[in-house]
Amino acid sequence: MADEAGDKIEVKEPVVLTERELAIAHGQNPDITVAPVEAAPAEAVVEKVAEPVAETPAKEVTPAEPAKPEPPSWLTAEHRELASSYGLSQDDLSDFGSAAEFARATRIIDRQNAALGELARKQREVAPAETQTTQTAAAQAVENAKTAAKLAKIDLEKLKAAGYDEETLGVIANQNAVIDEFEKLQKEREQERAAFQQLNTQFTQFQQSQEAERQAMRIASFHDAVDSIGDPRFGKSVDENGRPVQLSEQADAERRKLYEQAETLALGIVTRARAAGVQPRLPPLSVLVKQQAYPLAFADDIRAEERRKVQQEITEQSKRRRPVAQVRQPVGQVPKKDGPQSRNEMISEIANNPEVVAAWQRIQQEAGSAV
Repeated sequence: MADEAGDKIEVKEPVVLTERELAIAHGQNPDITVAPVEAAPAEAVVEKVAEPVAETPAKEVTPAEPAKPEPPSWLTAEHRELASSYGLSQDDLSDFGSAAEFARATRIIDRQNAALGELARKQREVAPAETQTTQTAAAQAVENAKTAAKLAKIDLEKLKAAGYDEETLGVIANQNAVIDEFEKLQKEREQERAAFQQLNTQFTQFQQSQEAERQAMRIASFHDAVDSIGDPRFGKSVDENGRPVQLSEQADAERRKLYEQAETLALGIVTRARAAGVQPRLPPLSVLVKQQAYPLAFADDIRAEERRKVQQEITEQSKRRRPVAQVRQPVGQVPKKDGPQSRNEMISEIANNPEVVAAWQRIQQEAGSAV
């Protein structure tokens, strides 16, 4: 600190101000009593600032489950049943934009399965010939064994009379005992083989009986599925009272064609599943016949029938159109013509001519019968 003269003043101890001086320093009126403000201890301030604040535990946010896609508007129970036969799920069906797109995809799969089934059928027809060759070779080996030379026992009495020693006779006696034991075992084996053959025959007959019953049930189910198609080419296998009826040769041939197609499809499905290393899963017989084999076996006929129906509808609509009314003029009167006819009037007159209308209808009828 320095005074006005510029001399330095030494301060030996800190200056303590009074309350009045502090008030004047703060710009306050010193005559008004001011309550002293005590400063808070520094440690207390530090402790207050350092006091931990309890954190509110954050609420766990449960992720919302993704909304399940709504089924397509074109999807029906019949589509779901058909999709299950191909191993398709609800999500797989959502990938198809329409029923027509789904039908095209299933037709492609059916054609592939039919091709695989046809190949497997040809391979299966070759297998019995190879099996027959193997069985023939085995039977020939058995016959050769039966006719082969067999060990025969030696008569010890003749050897004794011939003067053979005891040691040689003992060896021959042991050999005869071995032959007896071998023949005994062979006889027991033949008896066991005969008993096993009898059991095998009975079991085979039982299997054949069971398979015949299952085949009869499959055939009945097949005919029921064909009847449900409602195609007149197949006829009806039962009458109104549920009694079996005799099918015509044509209907029986068409049903055989459909059955072979269904069998080929099933064989293709099994072949594809085994190649993929999964358990084969065949669709219900009604689905296999009605929705898979039928459109595949008679694809050309079905398309021709659909075109014929469309053409017939067009012809019927054309017939239902009412021709323009003809106003017959009284006999002896000539229509008045105030002026020359316009082009539209001339066209209308020609189009409404009875001969032209009759010719047009005849052409449409001939075109409809030719489809």
